[in-house]
Amino acid sequence: MAVSFEPIVTAAKAPSLDRDHRVYRASQYPYDLWFLVASFIAFIALCRFISFLCNKYLKRERKSSESAVSNDEEKNSQSANPGRKLRLSRSLIALVNLYRIIAYRLTFTVGSFSINLAEIVVCLVYIGANFLFLFINTKNVAGKFDITYWNNRAGAIATSQYPLVIALATKNNIISLLTGVGYEKLSFLHRMVARTALILSWVHAGGNMGTRFANDKDEVFLQTGVMATVAFTFLFFFSLRPIRGQSYELFFYTHVAMSLIILGGTYYHVAPFVDGTTGRSYGAYVWPCFIIWGLDRIIRGIRLIMFNRSYFGFGSGSTLDATTELLSPTLVRITMKRPSSFRWSPGQYAYVVMPGVSLLPFEGHPFTIVSHDSQIASNEIAMAASANGVSTRTSTTYWKELVFLVDVQQGFTKRLAEVAARRESIKAYVDGPYGRRLHLDSFNALVLIAGGTGVSYTLPILLDLIERVKTGRAICKRIVFIWSIRDPSYIQWVSDAIQSAALLAPSFLTVDIRIFVTGSTSDSPVKTESDAEQSSTDSKDELDLQEAGPSSANEKNVENVKIFGTSPLSTTTGRAPLEMILQEEAEKANGGAICVAVCGSISMNNTVRNALRWPVAGPATVMRGGASVNLIVESFAYA
Repeated sequence: MAVSFEPIVTAAKAPSLDRDHRVYRASQYPYDLWFLVASFIAFIALCRFISFLCNKYLKRERKSSESAVSNDEEKNSQSANPGRKLRLSRSLIALVNLYRIIAYRLTFTVGSFSINLAEIVVCLVYIGANFLFLFINTKNVAGKFDITYWNNRAGAIATSQYPLVIALATKNNIISLLTGVGYEKLSFLHRMVARTALILSWVHAGGNMGTRFANDKDEVFLQTGVMATVAFTFLFFFSLRPIRGQSYELFFYTHVAMSLIILGGTYYHVAPFVDGTTGRSYGAYVWPCFIIWGLDRIIRGIRLIMFNRSYFGFGSGSTLDATTELLSPTLVRITMKRPSSFRWSPGQYAYVVMPGVSLLPFEGHPFTIVSHDSQIASNEIAMAASANGVSTRTSTTYWKELVFLVDVQQGFTKRLAEVAARRESIKAYVDGPYGRRLHLDSFNALVLIAGGTGVSYTLPILLDLIERVKTGRAICKRIVFIWSIRDPSYIQWVSDAIQSAALLAPSFLTVDIRIFVTGSTSDSPVKTESDAEQSSTDSKDELDLQEAGPSSANEKNVENVKIFGTSPLSTTTGRAPLEMILQEEAEKANGGAICVAVCGSISMNNTVRNALRWPVAGPATVMRGGASVNLIVESFAYA
C-alpha cells in the first residue's frame, strides 16, 4: 500500500506564524528537558566522585587517629556526651547526617510499597518539568489558548524520553556507570519516566481524536501511533505490582512483547514529522532505543560466554552443574562452582539461568549471591574450621563457591523446589554480577541486620569485611551481626559460614553475633549444616518483625544452642530491640563512623530508619562528638 504524506508537505509550504511557533516549541522543549536530565545525572556523578575521594581521605585519617589512641579508656573519653559543648569543627559532618535523615530516612509506606523523600522529590521534579514544558506558551499569536499548541508537543516530549526509559531498564547502562547506582535501584525511576510518557501519549492521542482521526484514519502513521499507544496502555496494566508479584513470568514476557510493539509503532508514527530545530525526523529519538537495548544484550551475551565457557563448549572441563538442596518447604539453596573469571562484591546478585527448569532456554532470574569471593586460601579456611569442629565442606563453600538462597514462590521457583526435593544436580549458568559495590573500609564499626532470607545480603558483607580487616584493608574494629528468624532451625542455613567468619577474625576485631527467634521455638536441637542433608524444616522464611509484638523482659528467653560443634551460640526469643541496640552501638562508636546495613521486611527497614533519625544521628548529637551514621537499606524484591 502506497503511503502519501502530501497533506503534511503542503502544510509545510504554506507560511503560518502560529505553525512556526508550534513546530519550534514542540521541538525545542524536549531538548530543554534533556538538558535538565543530563545535568542531574552529571551532578550525581560529581557527588559520587567527591564521596569516593572523601572516603579515601577519611579512611586514612581514621586509621591514623585509631593508631594514636593508646588504650580503651582514652577512647571512651571521646564518646558522645549530651552535656558536651557543640563543636563547630564537626558542622560539615552534622550537615551530612542531617541530609541523610531528611532525604533517605523519612519514608512513606503504602502496603508493600515504600519510598523515601529523596525519591519523591526526584519524581515530582521530573514530572513537574515534563508538564511545565507541555503547558507553557500555549497561546497563539492572537493571545488565545490553542489546544494544537500542546497536543502534538505532548507527543514530541513523550517520544523524546524513550531512550531514558530504555536506558533505565537495561542491566548495563551508562547512568549506572556514571552514578554508581545499580539498575535495580533505578527501577522506580524507570517506572516513573515510563508512566509519565504514557500520560503524555494519552494527551497527544486525545488532542488528535477530532479532525486528524476523521481525515487520516487510513494513514499508516496514524494506525501505528494508535497501535503504540494501545500497547503502552496494556504494558502499564501488566506492570502493576500485584501482577509482578503474583506472576513475574507473565509480566516479563508481556513487557518484552509490548515494548517492541511500542518502539516499532512509535518509530513509524513519528518518522514523517521533522524536528523544527534541527530538521531531523522525530524518529531520531526512537532508533537509539534499539541500539541501547541491543548493546545491553551484546554485553550480556559476551559475559555469558566468558563466564560460562565450558557450558557453551568453548572451554575445558564439564558444564556447570548446580547442586540444589531443599532446606525447608519454602527455601532452596543452589551451590555452583565459581567460573574462573567470575568476580563479585558483597551484596551483589546474579541472574541464574537453568534451561532444565525455565520455560525458555535463556530465561534468567536474579538472586543475591550469599557467598563471598574470598582471596584467602581454601586450606586456611578448612584448617580453622576443622580445628573447631566445623564442617570443612560447607565452610569453604560460602567462601569459595557461588551460593544462592531462593525463596520459593510460584512459577520458576516452585519448579526449582520440586527439583531440589529430589536433590538433583542441574545444568546452570550465570549472568552478572549486578548491583552496586559497597565501600565499607573507612568505617570504625558495622551493624548488619537481617530478617529471614535477608541474611543473603548481610552474610557476604560479614565474610568480606572480616577478611579485609584481617588483611589490613579495612579499619573496622567492631561488627554486630543481627539476624531475626521465625524458627531456630533456620540457623542451619548459614551456620558453618558464620562460624568460619568468627574463627578467621583477628583478635583486635570484635564480632558480636545475635540471633533473635520471633516464632515458637522447638524442643529439638538446632541442626548443623552437615545434619541439614537428613532433614528439612516446616517453616516460612518471610519475616515481619511487627507481627512478633513488643518485646519485654518476660518474653526473652536466652538459650545456648550448640550449632558449631563445641561453640555455643546465644539465641533470644522475641523481637529484636533494634532501637536500643542501634543507640548503644552509636555510643560505642566513640565519635567515629558507623555503617548500618539492613535487609528485611518493610517494617524492619522502617524500624531501623526511625531508630537512626533523632537523637541517635541528629546534627546536635554529631556536633557533640557523636558517631556519623551511614545507612544502607535493601528490601525483599520479586525474583
